[in-house]
Amino acid sequence: MPAVRELTREEELHWLALKMVPGLGMRRAAQLIQKFKSPEAVFQATTAELEAAGMLGGLARSISSGCSFEDG
Repeated sequence: MPAVRELTREEELHWLALKMVPGLGMRRAAQLIQKFKSPEAVFQATTAELEAAGMLGGLARSISSGCSFEDG
């Protein structure tokens, strides 16, 4: 059985952010992960790349606006 590594804090935050995108259900999120390989890569994708992956314009723009996490 392959070793499972723990997620970094940044990776955990990107997973949570992806789950919290309004209008993005589990099925679409899974499609994005399959296409882009990680939640971070999903947020780094352009609107055009997200639309090509099947996301509608408003949802694609919302995701492509990115997310950032700052310690505060």
